[in-house]
Amino acid sequence: MQSAKGATITFPEGLAAIMNATSVANNTFTIHDDPKVIEFFKQFNSARNLEDRVRIYREMEKYVLLDQVLGVPMYDETQTTPYRSYVKGMPVPPEDITANLSFATTWLDK
Repeated sequence: MQSAKGATITFPEGLAAIMNATSVANNTFTIHDDPKVIEFFKQFNSARNLEDRVRIYREMEKYVLLDQVLGVPMYDETQTTPYRSYVKGMPVPPEDITANLSFATTWLDK
């Protein structure tokens, strides 16, 4: 899998739609029916604390990226934000136009 979508997902559960088995996720980028991956995503529902979540995610990351190579996340997306010349103070996020975008310093000079 080569996609920029995975690069902006904040929580591991968000990866379920694009990394889970095709029998579970209809929009997945990875084509597999690995029951172990399905189980990893189910484990997030029963995680009791942050330590459990970190442990589960690290196990899943190792399994998906190293052991089975079901996906190779790569960030190769270029995004632009067009705006009028009288829009001032527009922040330019370093990676994604939706990443922590705040318009607190933006104003119209017209």
